[in-house]
Amino acid sequence: MSYSDPMKLFSVLKERAQSNSSGGFGNQNILKLKSGNSYTLRLLWLPSDTREYPMINQYVHRVWDDNAIGSKDVHVICPTSQYDQDGAGFRSCPICARMSELYKESQNGSASANELYSKFKRTLRGFVPVYVVKGPAQDLHKVKILQYSILFKKYFDEKIFGIHMASKDQERPQEDFDESNLIGINAFMYYDPKKDQVVTTGHNFIVNVGTKKVPINNRMVEMPDYKLDFSMKPTDIEDFNGDEITVDYFKNLSNELGFDRDFFEMSNVDALIRFKAKYIDGNDDDVIEEKPVEDEEDDFDIEVPKTAPKAKKVVEEEAEETVEEPEEVVKPALKKAEKKTAPKPAPKEEPEEEADDAGEKDDDDIDIDALLADI
Repeated sequence: MSYSDPMKLFSVLKERAQSNSSGGFGNQNILKLKSGNSYTLRLLWLPSDTREYPMINQYVHRVWDDNAIGSKDVHVICPTSQYDQDGAGFRSCPICARMSELYKESQNGSASANELYSKFKRTLRGFVPVYVVKGPAQDLHKVKILQYSILFKKYFDEKIFGIHMASKDQERPQEDFDESNLIGINAFMYYDPKKDQVVTTGHNFIVNVGTKKVPINNRMVEMPDYKLDFSMKPTDIEDFNGDEITVDYFKNLSNELGFDRDFFEMSNVDALIRFKAKYIDGNDDDVIEEKPVEDEEDDFDIEVPKTAPKAKKVVEEEAEETVEEPEEVVKPALKKAEKKTAPKPAPKEEPEEEADDAGEKDDDDIDIDALLADI
């Protein structure tokens, strides 16, 4: 196509911007965890008219495209994301369906199928607003957005929501799950509608960022190493750097941060189909160069309750002979909030997902250059 015609060029740019938008990466409120630093954070459950969850746990299919106009990190939102499609994501994602086919082929010895599967399988991006109680000077006493990986998500699941996930290659968890260190809703500063006030007393989240050397592509690479903990003693936060934490101020924080606007993205069927056609099926003349990414695949979705449940164990789901299913999560028995979404689609055969790598880090899923730039 000739780009000498500005009308045609604008149409191309508009289409690519809509399908390849990288969402919240342009948000200036992202908290970048730097190696050698310790952070004390208070998680914030900011009210929303559309979002039920305090965190946004989002799955994406992504690729590094040096020929893309605009962002090189091209991604689409997978409908298996925690808040999307009301749990029917595997039935409505054409990329997941293709990944299941590639996984079967890779299990039968196809190296090319394994390469494509490793490159395009879904990866997790998690986001949660935080107040920086202690940290580097540039972040201290500021309200930021923490972007986190699967390591953080599993820790939050266990310590806040009492959900323990067992890997397929591990023994089933013990019947007695330790509830003594369960934090529950007290991990958050949150708005209590019954009292019409913000609950400012809670447990701080502590992140110590070190480094470790990991073998990647036949070389040792220095990577961030995170030590996560919650303070066992609750503390009160009186203000945010001099700003009184009123109900109106707290409710407006999501807008000021761009939290829902930039990160609460729903899947788009057309964008998923275009992504699959261009990057996986190769129905495009553009040359694609892969760049590894940091996030790690996770083969389960967890519904986050609004109240602190009792701790529950999670057991593995036995896979059928030819079908690999996501791990089954035993969730606390709570009444689910009514969702303002369309009715569930008619059930179809669910695609297969790789079952044995939920707790491991893939070399192909690491953005070495981006991570080293922050160290």
